[in-house]
Amino acid sequence: MFTISKERSLIIRGVAILAMIWLHLFNRLEHLSLCQPLIGQGLQSFPYWLTAACNPVLLFVLLSGYGHYYQRHRLTWTGQLRRVLRLYVVWWAVLVLFIVVAQGVEPGRYLGNGWEIASNALAWHATFNAEAWFLFPYALLSLTAKCWFALLERYKARYVLGVALALSVFYVYPYDMIAASDMACKRCLLQLLSFCRLVFAFLLGAWMCKHAGRGTRFTHLFAHLKQHGWLLWLLLLLAVVAQCLTRHRLSNFVYTPLVVLLLAHAPLASGVQRVLTVLGRYSMPMWLVHTWFAYYLFKDYVYALRYPVLIFLALTLVSLATSWLVMQAVRPLLRRL
Repeated sequence: MFTISKERSLIIRGVAILAMIWLHLFNRLEHLSLCQPLIGQGLQSFPYWLTAACNPVLLFVLLSGYGHYYQRHRLTWTGQLRRVLRLYVVWWAVLVLFIVVAQGVEPGRYLGNGWEIASNALAWHATFNAEAWFLFPYALLSLTAKCWFALLERYKARYVLGVALALSVFYVYPYDMIAASDMACKRCLLQLLSFCRLVFAFLLGAWMCKHAGRGTRFTHLFAHLKQHGWLLWLLLLLAVVAQCLTRHRLSNFVYTPLVVLLLAHAPLASGVQRVLTVLGRYSMPMWLVHTWFAYYLFKDYVYALRYPVLIFLALTLVSLATSWLVMQAVRPLLRRL
């Protein structure tokens, strides 16, 4: 029931990056005021309403937990360090590219002191591009994956997942309080809480992989649904509508794994599969690239298109093209790692 093929994992990553771009374009009133939705206005518009169904971080981390657990017998400290280093190499290439571009747009921008540049390079304090916040806690999660899997093997899953869920749900309250304070160890605590935010989705993905292919009480029902692909799409549509209506943070922890399971088995036209596969292959650099255009350097040009669909398509295409260029530049180095 929980089986996710490598090909479908890429497709789901493609969906996740589209969800991320939509979320970051239309989740703020200041951005909605720059466009002209066809349905509603401001916080009552359809683009904003749909952002409730976009939770890309949980999608990415759940898939990562699944993939890490699938390869658990081959995980080594050296291998994980190389995996993390490859991720950072892409980030460093993106940083260099946009710092250089920024000098033509706003000379002197991003040329801070050495500590600020180092903090951004490590994503310890991502002041240049706040959406890169996940890099450091995700790197720690990847490096400690075997420790988390050992807990999942040693103790009952409901206890491990229950504690992880509590950490992921309640991190936000101390996070907001600490972020507004002037504590000496503020950044360390914020990174720890960001790490806690990711743990549940990572372990849930690992648990899903652990039980992939095993019979459950839902197996026969799910097998029946797979024979009628339209039912999977109907369930996905209902899940999206329900999430948009409730708009509750807790429901994301049910909504996200449900979306992953449905997308893992729902039938797709070959052309759609190819497009989503390409997007999935470049999803990580697109994550690191898109807000430079949408928020920091070219915001006026992006929202000048006015209509949400045009804005969304334009940002997706320019982010994909830029990600392709970045990957072409760093691929020789990645091959050596």
